Amino acid sequence: MKTCIHCGKELPDDINFCPYCTGTQTEPTVSRPLPHPRRQKVLLIVAFACAALALLVFLLAGRPRPKTYDNGEALALYTDADGSYHVFLTWTYESGEKDHPVATNNLRIAETESSAHPTILFVYDIERKETVQDAFYEKVASARITAVPHDGAQPVEVTVPLPNHDDFPAALMAADVTYSADSGVNDIVWTLEMKNGDRIILTQTLSVTPLRTQVYTAKDVPMETIEDLQALLDRIQEEDQDASVLVYLPAVSFEGALRITGRSLELIGTAEGDRQTSFKGSMIVSAGMPQITYFRNLVIDGDGGVGIYATERLILSDCTIRNCSIGAYAQEGSWIGIHRCTFENNDIGFQFDSHESFMADPDYDGNRFLNNGTAILLLNVPGPLLLYFQNTEFTGNGADIENPNNFPVDTREAAFS
Repeated sequence: MKTCIHCGKELPDDINFCPYCTGTQTEPTVSRPLPHPRRQKVLLIVAFACAALALLVFLLAGRPRPKTYDNGEALALYTDADGSYHVFLTWTYESGEKDHPVATNNLRIAETESSAHPTILFVYDIERKETVQDAFYEKVASARITAVPHDGAQPVEVTVPLPNHDDFPAALMAADVTYSADSGVNDIVWTLEMKNGDRIILTQTLSVTPLRTQVYTAKDVPMETIEDLQALLDRIQEEDQDASVLVYLPAVSFEGALRITGRSLELIGTAEGDRQTSFKGSMIVSAGMPQITYFRNLVIDGDGGVGIYATERLILSDCTIRNCSIGAYAQEGSWIGIHRCTFENNDIGFQFDSHESFMADPDYDGNRFLNNGTAILLLNVPGPLLLYFQNTEFTGNGADIENPNNFPVDTREAAFS
């Protein structure tokens, strides 16, 4: 016997309806709708997205995260999949070749002057023990430099960092920092964004101290003879170590050698009628700080001897150098910059024989080399730097440029006859 599923009355086993309530004895079947095709597609997309996300998380978990290398110094030890490197900054090319970062640079400059100094980036492969360029440069996405002045200072001007293989053959990049007497202290901050997401930040410090200007003229002190002038320079070398010294010379001819030692200064010639400040005898420059030695508007007649010996920084502007065995001789430790000068009737006009210098002035612009045995002899040049001879005239010389060691020169804008 079974009971009715509706009213509960007892029923024979072989009937499928209830005679009491007439209800059927079959359980209703619940029909389930088939999945909608669009819903199926969405579910598949979600499943694939979850799988892709899981794969991405797995891959990223095994990849090194981008790093920032910034210790506030001029050197970073950088490591990637290809090796380990010293990435570092210097102020001089020679330091970079020796794998030696240079963080600070203390400069002094006259109150009315401005100047420029390169900041140079090198990369040294630690395993190979050599500087590297192209292979590492390919890893760099971008490079920028920011000048951050300290309190009370003025920001210096910085050019865009770029490769400069002419002037700095082994360096990765370089830029120029232009400063003046009111620049004070600036941090020079390089930022390299690497293609793998790493960031390298390097910092140098440039400190500029203004020099007061001290002027001497023939109205103030005697300077009619070479003895008078030498006595004045000797006194200046003892008394004016913290000044930028300008000496305005009378339009007289000085006979004999003149020595500039101890400290640097500026000699400025004058003209009165047909008279011009001139020197017959050698001028010896071995003075370093605090400024660069300048000769302006001078006539130097070596009378068969050497016109100028220099073992320190020297710049010649608007000078005439003639009748010398060597007109201007840059010896070890020196760089002689020459602008709008005339070298005439010398055995050798300008001879460069210096491996190192704390200055570089490679633009030899507007000069005239006339009737010299050899106009320019390049034995050794610090750097090496590319020397530019723009708007320079070479006329009547036995040899224009002798360059036995093949230092880089650019004479495209020079004239030869």
